Parts: sequence; structure tokens; C-alpha cells
Amino acid sequence: MLDEGAWEEVLTVDADDADVLQDLLSETSTVHYDISRRTLMFGVTPVGS
Repeated sequence: MLDEGAWEEVLTVDADDADVLQDLLSETSTVHYDISRRTLMFGVTPVGS
């Protein structure tokens, strides 16, 4: 937990997964991180929006 309630996670991935992740992050305008499930979600809208 960081200052003022911000959250930080470190993802550990192998080289092939890192390449795919980099492509997804650069090509997707919306990325969410579900803290409770520790899951990255690409191109989705959070519940309640």
C-alpha cells in the first residue's frame, strides 16, 4: 500500500508473456486491475459504470 491509499503490484512474467503484455498495454485504451482477484482486464468497463 502506498501513500494516500494507492496500490502497487509487481507482475512477474517470462519474456514471451512480457511481449504480449506490452502489446496489449500499448494497443488497448482501457485497462483495469482487479485487486481482489489480482487480474488485469483489457477493454472492459468496471461494474457500475
